[in-house]
Amino acid sequence: MRPLDLGMRSRMRSLATATDLSETDLWTAAEDLAGATVTSLSALGRGANNRVYRINTENGVFALKSFMMATSDSRDRLGAELAALAFLTEMNEPAAPRVIASDHKAGLILFEW
Repeated sequence: MRPLDLGMRSRMRSLATATDLSETDLWTAAEDLAGATVTSLSALGRGANNRVYRINTENGVFALKSFMMATSDSRDRLGAELAALAFLTEMNEPAAPRVIASDHKAGLILFEW
């Protein structure tokens, strides 16, 4: 087993940013995914690989997750999350959030709140 190259990890982490959508583009994408007018959008948290937002719409409240889309990283983080959630749903796991919609190209998943 090779030791972890911390220098490479640090360099890769600096390239790993969540989708860099403008606030206007994020708002528009949230409306498209929710199929409703967004009344407020609030950033809740961020990590090295994603950002999470609370979306209030005329039809209810949702969570919007924005995934890393770095060209230097070939992993499909959004696809992996969708597959994991589909598996948990199939296994009747009540704690798994329900996916409302997703946009793979934009790197976004809209969840029930």
